[in-house]
Amino acid sequence: MEKLYNISANEDKLLGVTCPKIEFKRSDYESEFKKLDPSIKESYIPKLDRISQYLKKSELSTKEIESVSSDLIELCDVLPFKQSRNLLIICFNLLSKAALNGNINAMNSIVTINFSPTNDDAAKILIVDGIEDLDFRIIKRALNCKLKQNKNNENAFVETIKEIKQKSKLSRKELLISSPIAKFLPNSVTIISMCCGLTSIRFAINKEWEYAVFSVMASGFFDMFDGKIARFLCQSSALGVELDSLSDLVCFGVAPSIVLYLAAMHEYGIIGWEICLFYTVCCALRLARFNATHSNPDEVPELELKYFVGIPAPAGAILALFPLILSFGTNNNVFSKPLYVALFLLASGSLMVSQIRTFSSKIIVINNSNLWIAGIVITIIIISFLIRYWISLSFLFTLYLLSIPLAMHTYSKALKTSKLKE
Repeated sequence: MEKLYNISANEDKLLGVTCPKIEFKRSDYESEFKKLDPSIKESYIPKLDRISQYLKKSELSTKEIESVSSDLIELCDVLPFKQSRNLLIICFNLLSKAALNGNINAMNSIVTINFSPTNDDAAKILIVDGIEDLDFRIIKRALNCKLKQNKNNENAFVETIKEIKQKSKLSRKELLISSPIAKFLPNSVTIISMCCGLTSIRFAINKEWEYAVFSVMASGFFDMFDGKIARFLCQSSALGVELDSLSDLVCFGVAPSIVLYLAAMHEYGIIGWEICLFYTVCCALRLARFNATHSNPDEVPELELKYFVGIPAPAGAILALFPLILSFGTNNNVFSKPLYVALFLLASGSLMVSQIRTFSSKIIVINNSNLWIAGIVITIIIISFLIRYWISLSFLFTLYLLSIPLAMHTYSKALKTSKLKE
C-alpha cells in the first residue's frame, strides 16, 4: 500500500487513510485498441502511453493527476465495460489523493463523474481505518453538499472522511437518535394509536362490535410504546405530552363511550347517554390530574412513579368494555346487557378518578437475571392470544383487577416505611 503523499504526518495519522497502489498494465488495453478504426486508434494510443508513463512514477503532482484522470475518462468511452470500470477505479484512486491534498477540481470530478464504486471497488480506491465496507456513494453525496455550501472549501474531502469516521463510531442507538426519523417516530406512534381509537367508532357505527373493541385494544398497545420510544430516542417534548393526552382521551375516553352507547346503552335513552358521559368526564379528569402531577417528572417521588393514582385510562377502557369482551369469549350475550354495561361504566369511571393506588408498569424491571422468565411469560401470553384471544384477555384483565388490593397494601406499607426513614 502507498501512503498518501503531501499530507502532514498529523493529518495522515488523524485520518487513518491509505490509498492502495493499483497496477496499470498497458498490455491489458492494447488488444482492444487494435480492434478500433486506425484514425480513432491514433488519437487514443498517445493517451495510453502518457497514462502508462505517469503511473510508473512513485508520486504525481495534482496537475499530473488532473491530466491522467482526463485521459482515463476519455479511454473509458471506447473500451468495454470491464476494462473501463478498472480505469475508473484507477481514476477515482488518483482523484482521492488529489482531493485529500485540497484540490477543488479533483473534488468536483469525484462528484460529477457518473460512476458509483461498489464496496469492493471502494476498497481499491480508499481505505479508511475503522470502516470495513466503505460506501463511496455516501462520500459523493456528503462531498457534493459541502461543495454546494462552499465551492472553494479545500478541506471538504478531509472533513467528509472525518464525519464518516465519526458516524461509524456511533452505536446503533446513537445512529437512530441522530437520524431524521427519530424526531417523528414517537408522535407517529401516538397518531396511529389515535387513529385506532377513531376507527373503533366507525366499526361501532357499522355494528362490527368485535372489531370495534379490538381497535381500542390496538390503540392501547400502541399507547404503551409511544412514551417509551420518545424516552429511548431522547425525543420527549411538550408537544408529544399534549398529543399523547389528547389521543388517550379520544381512544380511552370518547371511543369506549360511543361503542358502548351504540352497542347497549342506547336502550336506556338519555340515562344511558348520561352514564356514558360520566365515564368520559372521569377519564378526562384522570388524564388532567396525571398531567398536573407529572408535569415535572424530576420532582415526582420515586415511590409515586411506581404506582398510579386510580386505574390508568387504558385499563379504564378495558374495564368499561369488559362486558363485551366476556360476551365475545363465552358467546353469551347476557354479559352485554345494558345493566351490566352501565355497572362497568360507572365502576370504571369511579376507579379512574379515585385515590386508590394501582401498579405502574415501572414496577416491572427486566434484567439479565429474570430475562428468561420474561421470555417464557411473553411467549405463553402470545400463544394464548393466538388460540383464544378474548378468553385470554379476560383472564389477564381479571388478574389485573385482583392485583389492585395488593397494590393498595404494598403502597401503604412502602409509604409507612418511607415516613419512618424520614
